[in-house]
Amino acid sequence: MPKFEQPPTPEELKESSEQFIEYETTPNERQQNKLIKILETGDYEFLSEPEVSVRHEERKIILERIKNGEISDEEFQEIQRQIKPPWRRDKMGLSGLSDEQREWLGVSGPRSSLIRRLENNLSGRPNDLRADEGVAAAERIIIDYSTPQELESRLAEKYSQARSQIEEEQKKIVEGKGSEMRLDGAKAEERRQRHVIKDKALRELMHQLYGKRQEYWEQIKLLKREAAESP
Repeated sequence: MPKFEQPPTPEELKESSEQFIEYETTPNERQQNKLIKILETGDYEFLSEPEVSVRHEERKIILERIKNGEISDEEFQEIQRQIKPPWRRDKMGLSGLSDEQREWLGVSGPRSSLIRRLENNLSGRPNDLRADEGVAAAERIIIDYSTPQELESRLAEKYSQARSQIEEEQKKIVEGKGSEMRLDGAKAEERRQRHVIKDKALRELMHQLYGKRQEYWEQIKLLKREAAESP
C-alpha cells in the first residue's frame, strides 16, 4: 500500500489557506477610528473626515460585536467599496495609472508575471497571457473582485480546494480507485495555487490594485484579530 503524508485536518486547511495573507501590518489609529465610527453609526461619511475621535468604550463595544459575529463580512466589504480606488475604468481599460502601477500590472518589467499568474489561478486558464495584457488582466480581476477581501477569500478557497483534492486522490489510490496521474495533476494544481499566494510580492500587487481599499482591509483584519484575542 502506498504511504502518504497524513492528510491535513479541516482546521489545518483553514490555517494554511490563511497564512498567505499574514504579514506584519502597523496599526493605523486614524483609519481604525474611522472604521469603528462607521460600524457604530453606518455613516460612510466618516471616511472623508480628516480625524475621528473614538472613546475606549466605543472601541470595546465594536470589538465585542465583531467577536460575537454581529458584524458580517458583507458590512466590511461595503466599507471597502465606499473607498475610491486608485484607478478608473473607461472604454480603453484602466486609466490614470502611474509608471509603477503599470509595471506591477504587467505592462513591462520583471514584476509583470505575478498579475498573469494571479489571473490564471483565478480563471484556471493556462499561463499564456502576454505581458502586454497585464492591465486588461488587472481590470478583469478588479471587476470580478471589487475588494481585496473578496480576492483574498477566493484565493484562500481555491488553495484549500487544491489541498483537499490531493487528499481525495490519495484516498482513491488507497482504495484502488485512483491513479498516480490524477494525483500528480492535483499536486501540480496545488503548487500552482501556492506559487501565487506565497509570493511576497502579492501584498504590494494588491496595494497597486486596490490602493486605500487595501489599506483599510489590512486595518479591518487587525481589528478582527484584536477582537478574537480579547477576553
